Amino acid sequence: MHVHRSEHARHFTVLPNAVLQFRRLSYTARGLLADLLSRPDGWREDGRHMADTSTHGRGTVRKALKELTAAGFYRTEKVRMPDGTIRTEAQRTIGLGDRLGKPLEAPSKAGQISARTGRAVDGPPSAARRRPTGWDGLRSALKSECTPARESVTVTAVTLMNVLVDFARTGLIGPLHCGMPLAEAEDVLGQGRPHPAIRMKRPDIDGYPYSWGGLKLDVTQRAVSGIWIHLWPGSTANLPSLVLPDSESFEATVLREELVTALDTAGCEHYVNDTLTFGQQSSIRTRPADVCAVFSLPGRDNHVPHRDRHYLGVIYKHTA
Repeated sequence: MHVHRSEHARHFTVLPNAVLQFRRLSYTARGLLADLLSRPDGWREDGRHMADTSTHGRGTVRKALKELTAAGFYRTEKVRMPDGTIRTEAQRTIGLGDRLGKPLEAPSKAGQISARTGRAVDGPPSAARRRPTGWDGLRSALKSECTPARESVTVTAVTLMNVLVDFARTGLIGPLHCGMPLAEAEDVLGQGRPHPAIRMKRPDIDGYPYSWGGLKLDVTQRAVSGIWIHLWPGSTANLPSLVLPDSESFEATVLREELVTALDTAGCEHYVNDTLTFGQQSSIRTRPADVCAVFSLPGRDNHVPHRDRHYLGVIYKHTA
C-alpha cells in the first residue's frame, strides 16, 4: 500500500504515531481525540453537538468518549454552582503530557538465574526487554514525544439545563419533533413503553403517550403530536441517552428562577401563561417555539432545599 502525503504549510496538528496507531482505541475514538486536540486552547463543545455536526450518531460519539475516559484523556466532574446546585461537566483539559504519567519499568533482574544460559544475570536487562508493552508502551512513547505539548481542549458535557433551554427555544429535542412518524422516533430512541390504554384497546388509538423514562411522546395517527419532559424535583433525571447522556448523574431539580435566567441568557422570549398559573402553580410559554413549562411548589415527597419556591415539573410542546 502506498501512502501519499501532502505538504502542510499552516493549520495542521502534529500527533505522535503512538496515538494514531494504537489499536486498543477504536478508529472512532482516535479520530475524535485527534479532532479535539486540533481545537484551539479553551475550546468548548458538548458531545451532542459533536454528533449532530458529524456523520456519527450520539451513541457512537458517547462510546468514543467513554474510551477516551478510560484512557485518561477525558474526565467529567461535578461542579458546585454559586447558588449551591451541582452540575456535571467535562471541564478537564486534554493535554497529552498531563495524561501519561511515568511508564512502568521492568524490575531489575540482577542476581537472577537466566533460564536460557543457566548463569547469573548482571546489571539491568536489555532495552528490548525493558520496553513496556500495551498501555505502558503507549504511555512511554507518548511521554517521550509529547511532554512539551501544553495545548488543551475543554469539553463541556450536555447538562439537563442545556436540553431544557434548547427545547424551549426550538421545540426540538435533537432529531425529535412534532409531526414525525412514531416509527422514526423509535428508530432513534428504541421501543417506547405504550400507555396502558394503547395495550388494552389498540395501537392506533389517538392521544396517548409512549414513554422513555421521563420523556413522553403523544401519538396521533401514528405520528408524534406532543413532546413532554417530566421531572421530579429532588430526584435524578431518567431520560434516554439521545436526550441526556448518562442521565443518572444529572439532578432533576430545576427552580423556576434558574430556568428563566437561562432562557434570558439564551435570548429566548417567554411570557406568563395565565391559563396554567393559579394557586400553587405557575407557568410560562416561549416564543416562537410555543413550548410550555409548568412549575409548582414541592410536594411532601420532594426532597428539595426550598419549600416555598416553584420547581419545574414538566415542559412540553403539543400540536393543536
